[in-house]
Order: sequence, then C-alpha cells, then structure tokens
Amino acid sequence: MARTRDPNMGKSDWNTWAVGSRGVEVERLEWELAESRASERRARLEAAETRERFERLLDASRRFTRTLSDRRRQQQTSRQNLAVQHTIEGILAEADRLEDAAAGVLRTLGENFGWQVAVFWVAGEETLRCIEVWHRPDAVPEGFVEACRRTRFMRGEGLPGSAWAENRAVWSGDSPREERFVGETVSSECRLRCALAFPVTGGGGPRGVIELLGSRVLHPDKELLYSVGLIGGRLGQFADRCRAEEELREAEERLRLATEAGRVGLLDWDVLTGESRCSGAMAEIYGYPPGEFNPSYEEFLERVHPDERVRVRSTLDAAVAAGAPHELEFRIVRPTGDIRWVHAKGRVHRGEKDLFERVLGVSLDVTEQKQAEEERDRLHSLEVTAHAEAAERNRISRELHDRVAHSMGVAYQSLQLYEALAQKDPVRAHAKLHTAKEMMKTALEQTRNLSMELRRSETENGLISALRDLLEVAVPDSISAELSTSGAESRLSDHQRGQLYLILREAVRNAVRHSGCRSLTVGLDITLEEVSGCVEDDGCGLEGNGETQSGLGLRSIRERAALLEGTAEVYASQKGGAGVQICLPLRSGGGQVG
Repeated sequence: MARTRDPNMGKSDWNTWAVGSRGVEVERLEWELAESRASERRARLEAAETRERFERLLDASRRFTRTLSDRRRQQQTSRQNLAVQHTIEGILAEADRLEDAAAGVLRTLGENFGWQVAVFWVAGEETLRCIEVWHRPDAVPEGFVEACRRTRFMRGEGLPGSAWAENRAVWSGDSPREERFVGETVSSECRLRCALAFPVTGGGGPRGVIELLGSRVLHPDKELLYSVGLIGGRLGQFADRCRAEEELREAEERLRLATEAGRVGLLDWDVLTGESRCSGAMAEIYGYPPGEFNPSYEEFLERVHPDERVRVRSTLDAAVAAGAPHELEFRIVRPTGDIRWVHAKGRVHRGEKDLFERVLGVSLDVTEQKQAEEERDRLHSLEVTAHAEAAERNRISRELHDRVAHSMGVAYQSLQLYEALAQKDPVRAHAKLHTAKEMMKTALEQTRNLSMELRRSETENGLISALRDLLEVAVPDSISAELSTSGAESRLSDHQRGQLYLILREAVRNAVRHSGCRSLTVGLDITLEEVSGCVEDDGCGLEGNGETQSGLGLRSIRERAALLEGTAEVYASQKGGAGVQICLPLRSGGGQVG
C-alpha cells in the first residue's frame, strides 16, 4: 500500500520518511521476486517430475504392448506347434509303418514351420539313408531329390550325421556344401541358407533324423527346438511300436508254424468267465475241425475220459487256486469215440486286480508215444522173458549136473561097490545096494521135478490157487501150513506169476526138507509199487535151512529174483526158525514187470 504524506510533517521528516518507504518497497519487491522464482522452480520441478512419470508410463505402456504382442505371438506359436503335433498324431494313427507316415510328417513340418525342404533319414547299422523328401515348388535345384536318395551319412558326417551321433537337435546358419546343393547359385532367390536336423529318438537310441532346410537365415528358437524334440520322441515311440508289432507278428507266425508242424495245441482259458480259445491244432487233437472247439471248463471236462476226470479237475482247480503251473497226462474221448492220450502243461497269470484270471497252456497228442512205450515194454518183457528162459535152462542144466548127475554117480559107485563086496562082505554090500536105491530114488524125484518145471506153468489158474495146491501136495500132513495173501493178483504179469511161484516153491521145499519144522507160513502181499512174498518156518533156523545160505536152493532163489529186478533175503523168523523174503518192483505204480 502506498504511503501518503502527512500535511503537518516537515521537509526533513518527509525525506526521512520517503527513504524508509523506498527501502520497504524494495524489500517487498525482492521478496515477491524470490517467491516468484521459487514458484517457477517448483513448477519446473513438477513439470520435470510429470514429464518423467509420463515417460515411465509411456515406457511401461510400450513394454506392456511388446509383452502382450510377445505373449500373443508365443500363444500363436504354441497353438501352431500343438496343431502340428496333433496333425502328426493323426498321420501316425492312420499309418502302419514309419515309412508310410514319412511324407505326411514332412509336409506338415515344412508347411507349418515355414521351411522350404524337409528330408527324412532312417538309421541303419552304420549309415543314414533317405526314405522321403518334401519341398516347396522351385525350392530345390534339379536332381536334388535323387541326390538325397543316393546320399549316405556316417555318424557325425554332415548335419544329419551330427544329429544322429549327438542324439540332439543341431542348428546351422551356413549354406549347405554337399553334393545335393551343387546346382544352387549364390544369386538364386531360393538358395537354402539355414538348416535344422533333429533325431527321431526311440527306446534303443535314434531311429532316424529329420532335416529341415530354409531360404531365410534363422536363429535357434527354443520353442521350435522343444517342439521338434517332442515330435522326434513321438515318432521314435511310433517306430518302436511298429518294430515291436512286427516282431510280435513274426513271433506269432513262427509259433503258429511250430505248433502246426509239431501239432501242439494252444489254450487260452478265462478263469472268471469259464470261456476258452483254442488253436486249430488243439481242435484237431480233440477231434474237432479247426475253429469249432472253444469249450467252457465243463465242456472241456466232458471230453476227458471218465476215469481221469476227477484227477484232472482237482489238479486244475488246485493250480488255479495256488497260481502254480501244472502238468498232466490223461486220456480224452473224441466225439467219434476214439480214446487218445494228451500231455498238457499250463501256467496261471494274474489280472489287473491281482487275481488269477487266465490260464495259458499247451497240449500234445502223445497217443503214438504211449503206444510206442507199450510196444517197448512188450519187447522188453519178451527180452527179459528170453533172458529168464535162457537162465532157467542154464539153471536146469546145472541142477541136472549138480543134483541128478551127482545122485546117479553115487548110485553107480554104490552098485560097483556092491558087486565088489557081495562075496567078501555081504553086510556092507547090502548097505551099498540100499544107498544106490536111495540115490536112484532121489535122482528120479529130481528128474520129475525138473520135468514138471519144463511143462506148462502151474500158475495158469492163478498164483494164489497154485500156492494152495503147492501146500497141499508138497507139505506133509505132519506140518501145519498156512497161506496169507493181500492185494490184486491182476497187477502181476504171467511171467512174474510163474517166476514168483517157482521161487516160493523152492523156499517151501527147502523148509520141508531141511528145517525140521512143525509149522509153515507162506505170505503174498501185492501193492501198487511192489509185490513181496515170504516163507517162514519154526524149524532149526538159518543153519539148517536151504543147505546153507550159499547153497544151491538159495542161490536159485536169488538168481530168479535178480532176473525180475528184485531181491531175496534170508532172515530169522519170529517163530524161531528161518524165513525167506522176496521183493519184486512193479513199474509206474502198478505196471507189470516183464
């Protein structure tokens, strides 16, 4: 506010007042100027801060726009890569071999990823060979495809060989310098300037290599490398599956040929449903046309011989319950009534729920083998019988020499002594004559016994009947005789009956002649595994029975038992006398010994 002069103020006072007023005004103006400059500085600072914030906001907006564009581009690339993988999956689903899918795979890769050329190389034992080439029109020089098919790459040779050797994707920005590219010129607009090769990786290593060639120089793209890695792995799995299917088909064909050639039947039995699938050879074994024999469990058992059915059912049920393998040999009855022998083996397998759900088995018709075994046993029986008859002839010849000849020799010597002593010593001469008569009587009895052995078998009406007759005829009335039997005599062969009878008869005669017994017991026990016979007495014991343990009677018994693959044993009986035990084996739990 301007100051006004006071009318009553003097001149000097006025000057003083004016000077003071100017100073105050100057101060005020300086203060206002400082405030104005400060406001201007604050405005400039605020403007700079605003401009900085705007620039940061603009930079953030630009970065967001770039990020959004990158994400959109990445999403588009991912969708494109997924579409490529989906397309390749469709191509593989319609192909039976990797070679059949190669053309579609290369076209899909080239068209979607922007490459000019795609080549599929398959790995052999030592080199890579080309099986398919795809290219855009006018993208390759003339003769390029033929050159690719002629070219072979070793491990580490060229871009495909490097990808094969390193088992990873290999990227190159240099122009290829191989024979395939000789026709290209530097001025060519379609000149190939970039290449990517990635392996087709299977379980056992690379199965091949896919090579992609382009006209633009590109830089390694992680997204692309990741995608081609997935594609290479999927193609490798497809190649492994094709190889496994081919090997399975070959194995099935070999199995089919082997089973048909060997006439081996195959069975696949579903335990839960009771249904089964049988091969053609299996149907033929059971007497059905191929493809018409897929029985249920019960229908299968109906074809088993009635005598074998219970055993077969129990064995199969036990195998399924325990999950154990089984092996059976049984008879079957064909629809025509023919009886055949079948040898079957099988194994039980678990299902997804860890239950025994499936039985896989094989069957073989062994009827001819069984017949051959029976014929072999028959021939063996004939051979044993022939050996036994020869041994019997030797034994009879030996007994004729040892017993009859001995008795006749003693009788002859006694007659000679009788003639010499008839005049000199009538008493001794008479004794010699009596001795000659006894020796002649003994010789006649021995000859009669040997002739009886040469006649027809005493066991024609059965072994037990023959033993009863023996005790009635050969045992005096002064000796009590008893016969004890058990088991089925039908398990013995005719030859065994005859030989066992001769052995027991010899033992009975020894006991009657030499033991001085008052009672005699004959035992016969027939089981599935063996037949045993025994003769026991209550006589004077081992020393007086059978002339001695190495005498002619016991030696004959042991020889006969050995011919039947058996044993003979002499022992002290519970009655105080001696006993003879004979054990003869029966084959296969009841088969007859020849």
